[in-house]
Amino acid sequence: MSDQSNTHHKQVKEITALEERIRQLEAIEAEYLRAEKALAHSEKKFRKLFNAVTDAVMLLDENGFFDCNKAALSIFGCRTREEFLLKSPADLSPVEQPDGTDSQVLANRMISTAVEKGSFHFEWMHKRNDTGETFPADVLLTAMELDGKPIVHAVVRDITERHKVEKALRESEAKFKTYMEKAPLGIFVADNTGRYLEVNPAACRMTGYTKEELLNLTIPDFLAPEFLDKGMALFKNLKTEGYENSDYIVRKKNGEKFWINLVAASITDNRFIGFCQDITESKQAKAKIRQMAYHDSLTGLPNRKLFSDRADIALAQAERNQKNVAFIMLDLDNFKDVYDTFLLYIGGSFRLFERRGRLRMNVCDFRRGCIMARKKMK
Repeated sequence: MSDQSNTHHKQVKEITALEERIRQLEAIEAEYLRAEKALAHSEKKFRKLFNAVTDAVMLLDENGFFDCNKAALSIFGCRTREEFLLKSPADLSPVEQPDGTDSQVLANRMISTAVEKGSFHFEWMHKRNDTGETFPADVLLTAMELDGKPIVHAVVRDITERHKVEKALRESEAKFKTYMEKAPLGIFVADNTGRYLEVNPAACRMTGYTKEELLNLTIPDFLAPEFLDKGMALFKNLKTEGYENSDYIVRKKNGEKFWINLVAASITDNRFIGFCQDITESKQAKAKIRQMAYHDSLTGLPNRKLFSDRADIALAQAERNQKNVAFIMLDLDNFKDVYDTFLLYIGGSFRLFERRGRLRMNVCDFRRGCIMARKKMK
């Protein structure tokens, strides 16, 4: 009886241990299933992110490519992932790079550098699988481990559009430089403090300074002293309004003053470009025309037209202020006969100028609002 009891007790213990083991195995299996599900979710999430990247992303080991994203298929012109994984880096590159180096040799060198340094960033000329068309790319290689094995993570970005923009920018800069060099007008580029950043040869010829000297100057250094306040006020208006078209009095290196017309505009918030033209002769010609229109050519005195204008103003002011206006007419005896006979031949006009000076000193210089004019002889 005792033996049967012991046997039964032993069987119960074995059954209990077996049930416990079963529960442990079930728990392990459940944990494994959870881990497997989490791994599948993680893999799905990784794959989704992997394929969402617009740059080509590839994984490669010592045997070549073993994974890629959808962007890689699009960028390199492969129809399927399997087709892409059969390619080597050399298959996706022209025979030679732009510097003449063999692509296969250089690709191996780049990969070795990435493994040695941990990562390597460079530009590369790639080739599409479907059309054979080459395109510039920005490449980042990163060395890492996956499942205990060394691999290289590669990211490739097509920079064709960036190269086009850079080329267009270089061409634009070349055209601008050519225009700067050949332009007949003086061109100045200044910052918002008034310091010159760029000038062209015409600006140097106009001012007498070398380019290096001008780049060490500011707008106030260039303006004539009597025009400094007005000139800086116009520069302030340029910074506010973004455009200015005015005439300035400026100085050459030798101190000579001259007139310029400046048309300036804002390039950026702190860059301004100005186109200058020497208008000194134009100013002098206009002044001469004005002098001839309103002054007597022989004596330099105001003529009848200017006298009439000033007289009208004086009469209007006198009427408004309840004051009087005096008019005096002087005649030089027999001057017409002397003028007709001798003046054009012996320079006798000096006498007339002398009398004009005395009249101004004795009459006009001590009377405010006085004007002396000459009426031409008929």
